[in-house]
Amino acid sequence: MSDSTKPWLSVIGVGEDGADSLAPEAQSQIKSAQHLVGSPRLLALFPEVAGQERQAWPSPLAEIFPVLDSWRGTPSVVLATGDPLCYGIGTTLLRRFAKQEIVFFPALSAFTLARARLGWTSHTCETLTLHGRPLSNLLPHLYPRARLLILADSERTPHQVAQVLHEQGYGTSQITVLEHLGGKSERQITASVSDWVADTHSVSPFHVVAVECVAEATAWLGRFHALADSAFEHDGQITKQGMRSLAVAQLAPFPGAQLWDLGAGAASVSIAWLLAAQRGSALAIEKSEARCRAINENAMRFGVASALTTHCSTVEDFLQAREGEENFTAPDAIFFGGGLNTPEGLLRSGRLLRLGGMLVAHAVTLESEQALLDAHKSLGGELTRITFAHTETLGARHGLRPAMPVMQWAWRKAESVQ
Repeated sequence: MSDSTKPWLSVIGVGEDGADSLAPEAQSQIKSAQHLVGSPRLLALFPEVAGQERQAWPSPLAEIFPVLDSWRGTPSVVLATGDPLCYGIGTTLLRRFAKQEIVFFPALSAFTLARARLGWTSHTCETLTLHGRPLSNLLPHLYPRARLLILADSERTPHQVAQVLHEQGYGTSQITVLEHLGGKSERQITASVSDWVADTHSVSPFHVVAVECVAEATAWLGRFHALADSAFEHDGQITKQGMRSLAVAQLAPFPGAQLWDLGAGAASVSIAWLLAAQRGSALAIEKSEARCRAINENAMRFGVASALTTHCSTVEDFLQAREGEENFTAPDAIFFGGGLNTPEGLLRSGRLLRLGGMLVAHAVTLESEQALLDAHKSLGGELTRITFAHTETLGARHGLRPAMPVMQWAWRKAESVQ
């Protein structure tokens, strides 16, 4: 191990009960550190040491990194709240420094303490943070009987969460606020959504919001990718509900996976993918600027804006640019929803796809169907013709009117494509 990768940075989690709860080794690291960084509240918990440099977190946070770089190789400590690797500063530091340079001393996380107080097991609840993040990030986590633990952004968070629950059809849910977990001032407040909407309770900025979701008949079911077409902002260029469900099933999303949505239209497939692939990401390629704006609106509407990137470009230009790059992250899946006229785009996509990844393409016109046939001849895969029919009023009776048939090509990359 080189000197540059020896541990020099200790990241120490501090609970609400303060310095006394720290392990002896963590306390020793703080006393012997040449540099100490943390919030004013945490820094005040520890007596000053002669010759030790102290630094409060700057705003913006990124200004601390040149400072940390200048400390590299000298004993330094970052003070964090609770578990630094649970929606904390630890994740940010690991993006900047090698893991061999850092030693973590976690305290109990607020989520662990909240579960202990509520009697919720880890596998029966979900965790998320709204600290410094859009409120819409809550939306994908709403479904019947969900148990949510939410790190708050401010004392207004319970009121804001209640507003979202009320608007999305979860207005009969219960909300519990757990303040100062693990400290002398610990307190719980449990009330209905309507009480929190009315803003009848004052809370501390340091708290966790716990929600037991009760769905009404009109509740939005954010976890399902069979969302109605009317839920999206679109101009008609959208992969319809039934085809969208079949496409996402073939694309086989998994946690952390990346999708390229080529000819995205309203990006309904991208959004369905993100609702199915926890921690996943999607890149939507669409040449129309108006549709790109609609994609961004849809991403906000469904709470996936932080995971969906819009690239306003033709599919051909995008693929050509990616082929010219030496280093890029190969996607785990590619969906070809629009702009397909020749097999070259499919073959080029196949070259860029991760080995083992899925490519799914839909065709409606004869020209695009021929492109799928040619790609199938070159690469294999599975061709399927799909037809939907929907009810339509015929005088006093009803009938089924078929939609235009769609040809679907699904191919898994088992070897490199020339």
